[in-house]
Amino acid sequence: MGIQRRAGKDVEVIYAPGYKNFPGRRWGPAPAEVDPLVAAAIDEPADPALLAEAVAAAKEADIVLFFAGTNKSIETEGSDRRDIKLPTGQEEVAAALAEANPNLVTVIISGGPCDLQEVVKSSKAMVQGWWNGIEGGTALAEVLFGDIAPSGKLPFTFPVKLEDSPAYAMGNFPNTDPTAGDLFTERYRQEMAGQPGNRGPRPSPESKYTEGYLVGYRWFDTKNVPVMYAFGHGLSYVNFEYGPMKVSSGKKAVKVTFDLTNTGSMPADEVVQLYVRRIGSKTEWPSKELKAFGRVSLDAGETKTVTLEIPTDNLRYWNVETNSWTLEHSNLELLLGSASNDIRQKADTKI
Repeated sequence: MGIQRRAGKDVEVIYAPGYKNFPGRRWGPAPAEVDPLVAAAIDEPADPALLAEAVAAAKEADIVLFFAGTNKSIETEGSDRRDIKLPTGQEEVAAALAEANPNLVTVIISGGPCDLQEVVKSSKAMVQGWWNGIEGGTALAEVLFGDIAPSGKLPFTFPVKLEDSPAYAMGNFPNTDPTAGDLFTERYRQEMAGQPGNRGPRPSPESKYTEGYLVGYRWFDTKNVPVMYAFGHGLSYVNFEYGPMKVSSGKKAVKVTFDLTNTGSMPADEVVQLYVRRIGSKTEWPSKELKAFGRVSLDAGETKTVTLEIPTDNLRYWNVETNSWTLEHSNLELLLGSASNDIRQKADTKI
């Protein structure tokens, strides 16, 4: 409805399901009748009839909006996703739609990363739509129609494939122990609901984190693993120019000041990110770590002076030998950018 309202009465919005929905875990008795829009399995291929209907609609359209992704039954509490592939033949649908009409924009509706290797080949643009509320359609329409500039940044990495992620690469996922269950479901969910907890004789589930401090983008950056979309990534309808950094280091904080300019023709926000790389450290660290960030609103052509501050306490680490927070005096490389893989300015300092 949000897209139709924004498009106006002179624009016809045609809808076709395109693919079936996978309901995930079912509660209660099975439906009495088979729903033609519900898939029996998450990896069920594209339905020929639904695909043909969507392709026919695409051929008549000027622009095709393809809504891909998961649902809240696939990404849910108490169970892990088996993979990050798009369910129920969505890759096949995207390819067929793009062949019928190359003006394809894909909107991903999900709460976590999806494998987009194939869909990106079919899409002229991609928007991460998340799971928004009742006005989510209106918000999405404002972005798609250019009323506002998208300004969000990814809070996690989209890997090229699931096998590249640290938990998978370290052999912690998937869990192959048939006696282990989900820690939350097996021990605490029932108690939170006022029911007796499952405290039977089975072994307690375990969650292993052998990647240590190399969580998320730290793993991909340190191990030089290519990614689909990096932590902190997010494009806009404008570009931002980062000026050189001025750095001051004191006992309590490291402070960075720089000019940020919106070089585009409309207002927009930029999320500036300041990462730290340790130089010559005796302690093992990731390749770089995010230590400060800020959201800056700029009118078209406007320049603002931005200050980011890293408290010295945030540069300490837990010393297992002394059982205390320790500050290692060393050289730091400050990396200022728009994403973890999009560094615009660099500067050196000491702590």
